[in-house]
Formats: sequence, C-alpha cells, structure tokens
Amino acid sequence: MRMKKSIFFFLIIGGFLFCTAPPKKTAQINKAAFGISEDGATVDQYTLINQSGMEVKILTYGGIITNLFIPDATGKKTDVVLGFDELKLYESSS
Repeated sequence: MRMKKSIFFFLIIGGFLFCTAPPKKTAQINKAAFGISEDGATVDQYTLINQSGMEVKILTYGGIITNLFIPDATGKKTDVVLGFDELKLYESSS
C-alpha cells in the first residue's frame, strides 16, 4: 500500500511540474500592412521570429529585408540592417 501511495504522489507532483513548466518558445510569422506602392499595389511586411529570438522583417515589395534583429549574449536585440521606415523611400532610392 505504501508503494502505491509513493507512486501516486510522484505522479501528482510530476503532473503539476509538467503543467506549470514554462511554455517552449516557438517560431512565429506575423503579417502587417507596410504601405501602397505608386502603382496602387498593397505592400505587406512579414515578420519571422525564431526560437532564439532572432527576428527578420521582409517586404513583399521585391523581398526587401527592412530589419534584422539579432540578440546578443544578454538577450538584447540589435538591428543590423539599414532600412527605411516608409515604402516611398524604397521606391525612390532602390
């Protein structure tokens, strides 16, 4: 009987730890409107984030990478791409 109580106890504790464990990070893809091109086409910006926290933003206007955020050892993200904030600037200088 004591053995059954021990097993039951460990199952309860194990279930509690499993249910309260922090969720694993998963990759994400987000879509947002970026602007309207001169010819009237809608341009979207896709944001891809991996499990390590690396983040890239890509436009549907020529596949332009507008941002690339890379986390350092402390988790602080730094953008390593020189990009524009407006579609108009990509159209006039690309």
